[in-house]
Amino acid sequence: MTRTQQSILAMNSLSMGIMLPVLTLIFLSKGATLQTLPLILAIYSVTVFCLELPSGILADIISRKFVFQCACVCNILSCILLFFTSHLAGLILVALFMGIGRAFSSGSLEALFIDDALKRHGEGCLIRVTTRISVLDSGALALGGVMGGIISNLAGNYMVNVVLRFTLNALLLLCCMLFVQEARVREKDRQHVSLRTHLQNGKKLLLATPRLLCILVGVFFTGFFLSAIETYWQPAFISLDAGKGNTTVLGIISALSFLAVIAGNYIAKHLLEKFSNKWWSVYNGCRMIFALCIYIFSVQSGSEGFIVCYMLVYMMLGAGNTGETILVNSMTPDSMRASILSMNSLILQIGSFCASLLSSLLILKIQYSGLWCTAAILLGVSAIIVTFIIEIKLKMENTEKAVQQ
Repeated sequence: MTRTQQSILAMNSLSMGIMLPVLTLIFLSKGATLQTLPLILAIYSVTVFCLELPSGILADIISRKFVFQCACVCNILSCILLFFTSHLAGLILVALFMGIGRAFSSGSLEALFIDDALKRHGEGCLIRVTTRISVLDSGALALGGVMGGIISNLAGNYMVNVVLRFTLNALLLLCCMLFVQEARVREKDRQHVSLRTHLQNGKKLLLATPRLLCILVGVFFTGFFLSAIETYWQPAFISLDAGKGNTTVLGIISALSFLAVIAGNYIAKHLLEKFSNKWWSVYNGCRMIFALCIYIFSVQSGSEGFIVCYMLVYMMLGAGNTGETILVNSMTPDSMRASILSMNSLILQIGSFCASLLSSLLILKIQYSGLWCTAAILLGVSAIIVTFIIEIKLKMENTEKAVQQ
């Protein structure tokens, strides 16, 4: 990727990270109450959920650059509304625009930049490009989170975060218009693909690529884990003897988790480059170690072990995500890339939603450790089953080829 492309991706993640530490506090300062806050957040989540896949399809059929520009416009509108509103109705509109912006920005530019890199440098650059995207995303989110907390604390006003996000999205829109080039096919050579045809092509791709289906199953369980751990790790740490009242450490742990993800990205990159003909084995190995780390984390009773294992979990999450992204992009044609990346994100959210429902039913019975242990077992069993299915499929294909010869 070019430096301009990397800067745009980093700026996009930075603008999201700046709002993460104070978003709910901003809503509360703008008229939301403890009763209406869940409603606002639910509207945001449902909007992202409903538009995640349609936005990817729209990016593939019409224009990835245009879809990302729409995301920037929606984010700008959400900032303007958030700055001036002080009523629930205005906050609901803010949540809607934020959700649209999040859905439309998911995967659109990544797909465009990956396509551009593949056309200029060939398939050999796929590992480097996908790793770089993951590192930029995690690093910029971590930096944005730290900046967001410091800026709001120094200014004594959460609106500084809103103004900064507005400014970054305005710059993103301008940079996208001026510097992002999207290959255009001459009109007479353009293949007009209808929505129905695009969906049929996607169905054929999934049915013809069992490994892609298996990866999406793994993504579901990753979403399940993320919801279970992100919802409860903070109260779990505070409940430990050494963690009681030590809220300052929570911010440090959160920042370290992003660095652990980056470390995992680089570990997977080196493994995939070293074992270039065994990408699937590397990916599944990372998934199984990931499940083991979650289990070890679930049985920790001391704050030191809790922090170390939490870092290991996120390091293996980063490693698995890198392998997953590389495999998905290697199996996806250019014409379907944004749609598949959006589907990947949608399935992650479905897994997270299912975990939220199950957590609300089981948390009082099995506590934090039981919930995390359940996530580890589901993740590990799914990885083993997927590996078993793929091995059988490969043996069957090899047998058919031998018979035909």
